[in-house]
Amino acid sequence: MAFLAGAVGTLVLMDRVLRLDSPQTVVAIVGLLATALTSGLGLYFTSRARTASYRDLLYEKQIALVTDMLETMALVDTLCGIILIPETNAATRENAWKELQEQLAHTNLLGARGAALLPDVVYNAFGQYHHVAVRILVDTDAREKNASALLLELRARSAHLMECARALIGVEALSKETQALVADNMLERVGKIDLQHYVALAREADRARHRSE
Repeated sequence: MAFLAGAVGTLVLMDRVLRLDSPQTVVAIVGLLATALTSGLGLYFTSRARTASYRDLLYEKQIALVTDMLETMALVDTLCGIILIPETNAATRENAWKELQEQLAHTNLLGARGAALLPDVVYNAFGQYHHVAVRILVDTDAREKNASALLLELRARSAHLMECARALIGVEALSKETQALVADNMLERVGKIDLQHYVALAREADRARHRSE
């Protein structure tokens, strides 16, 4: 846009200095200006479109990545809980420990993708969570002596990462827009329905299934 302003200024100056009074010259100048403006606007909007496409693509990749992170985190939470609970038998703990190894190898790859795609706050939250999970995997003595504290820290890191992910995706803002499409705050009313209502529906469905057999 600065280039276009400069071009217009140059042509105006030429007109004043050279006193171009010929109609043909005026038409030529107007045509040149129109061409410059059209080309400049085309380049401008092309640049904006490419920027918008990049933002959309980045956002899609971020959503896919944080979703994968949260799903993996849920599994890691469960495995760490199995490992740290004293009542877990040796065979179950050993199986959970082996599976946790595989899941943490996967989180390493997720972290590598996060370094390229995620804001620092979300990436750091994931790294801190992963660090605690690795401590649980590696430090056997800590599992035995400080199991409850480790599990509490893991849960706290998990909740923190979840909140960071929700903020990144913009869940609350998106939810408000979605709710605006639903008349009379129906979603809010459904959320307040007592759980026993759904229990009764499940029981009725079960009885209907037995009657049809």
